[in-house]
Amino acid sequence: MQIFKKGKGNKAIDKTNAKRIENGKIILDLPLVPFNGKIVPLFQVISPTVGPEESLKVNDNYCRHILSSYGVLQIPVVYWKSSLKKIYSDTIVGVTGSNN
Repeated sequence: MQIFKKGKGNKAIDKTNAKRIENGKIILDLPLVPFNGKIVPLFQVISPTVGPEESLKVNDNYCRHILSSYGVLQIPVVYWKSSLKKIYSDTIVGVTGSNN
């Protein structure tokens, strides 16, 4: 004859690293970091700004692949062409040299 021990009820779970699921995808909140005097999420894409005498148009779309502790991230970014024929690119917050 087997004797089963009765459970002691629910045990506390550490929820600090819990992830949300939305539309079948895992959602992870990234840490906030300072950038140009503002607080923004890590890996946020920031488009360039230019003066009033210059305007920007999309020149090319591409994806940057970044190795991080969160895994390999695929981040869509844009090359921009200005009315003065200069080329700019988006910056990824927290990634050194991301606007190259």
